[in-house]
Amino acid sequence: MKRIIALICCAALAGALAGCGGGAGNGTQAPSPRGGLKPSEYQDSDFDTSGDIIIKTEYEVYGSDVPEISYTIANNTAAELTYGVEYAVEVSKDGTWYQVPFPENMAWIMIGVILKPHAVNSGSFKLSDLDYRFADGSYRLIKKIGDKRYFAEFRIGPSAITAETPFGYQPLEKLPEDYSSEAAAANGDVVFSLKGTWNTEKLAAFVDKAALGMPAMLRLVRFTIEGDPIILDCVYNENHSGYYLFKHDNSRDKFGADPGITQTIYSYLITDGAGLYLSNCAGWEMTKIYIGAATARIPWPSDAADISGPVQAVERMTEKRLGGNLARYKVYSPGGGKSVSLSEEKLSYGYERPGRGEIQSLANPDGSVTQIRDIVWLDDASFVLICDTSSNLKYFSAVGAAGKSGFGTDYKITNGVFEIVK
Repeated sequence: MKRIIALICCAALAGALAGCGGGAGNGTQAPSPRGGLKPSEYQDSDFDTSGDIIIKTEYEVYGSDVPEISYTIANNTAAELTYGVEYAVEVSKDGTWYQVPFPENMAWIMIGVILKPHAVNSGSFKLSDLDYRFADGSYRLIKKIGDKRYFAEFRIGPSAITAETPFGYQPLEKLPEDYSSEAAAANGDVVFSLKGTWNTEKLAAFVDKAALGMPAMLRLVRFTIEGDPIILDCVYNENHSGYYLFKHDNSRDKFGADPGITQTIYSYLITDGAGLYLSNCAGWEMTKIYIGAATARIPWPSDAADISGPVQAVERMTEKRLGGNLARYKVYSPGGGKSVSLSEEKLSYGYERPGRGEIQSLANPDGSVTQIRDIVWLDDASFVLICDTSSNLKYFSAVGAAGKSGFGTDYKITNGVFEIVK
């Protein structure tokens, strides 16, 4: 995993967040005129192709409207290396490589990224950050790592990877009513049915990407005894959201209750040592502490493929998370744009909003409040902290809500107003 060390700040554009900015981007301007591109500055001999360092884009082919391309950098050596966020993209025309331009007012944020020995880092770049409309063709991403340069080739053309389907999966609403196990298997879904099990290796690939912080998606399809599909989507870090979006679709289950598609945001992927769960708790032990610590188990039949590898990978993720972050319980707002987190400091909480984060201390009016035990969002702008006290009552602290904080046994919402039940 990568560790970033700040070196120097250039005179970058205000508000630049991803290394460069100011590009008009894909679909916003005409292509560069033919012959207007500068030839590549590099010869084949300028690149290290020994295999010591391997850069690879997530997919080989992307649709022309895809907004972003993710990649990995694998260090197959015993040396620790440093590289920056800078990169270049080139396009091949008639067998010759040409530079894809950046906007004239672009500036890099100069930071160093650590690539540890025998480790893998991930990165991404937005096509809109380049001053070019990406047409079908062959391209390459160029990165300087240490004192050498490396590249990864990719293509733009007909592909399942598009703006609408960034992971190659069709939206749930567009799947056919009679979605069969054969069709699901052919689409790359993990399938559990009476007819067989397919694509179980996709779980390990999903966990590996999540461990790197790469956006990723896992689709599982189970079939009822009547043969109806129940589809589960787990989407991690789409648009760099940082959370897991879990969708449950039982709309095709003819004998199920409350058919439809529901979705829930979870903060973490954790394990009890045997299975994998989505949770707002940063680790399994936290599920015993916080009263709203609901989890969603990623279903995996006992007779399916062994998942000890993914379980061990999630254990490593959890160990690193708990060692490098104070949050032990984190709940996102319904829209996913804000979050509130709890730490081992029992009477404080973290509140994160776009571009702003802060630690707040809980008001303890009579000194009887002992610990914040849960977070309940009322809407995208307000939430309630549910707290234990030294008495039999709970303390409810309303933040941004239409209502008053106080002691009681429960709470309710009446006409949009938060009320405490005495």
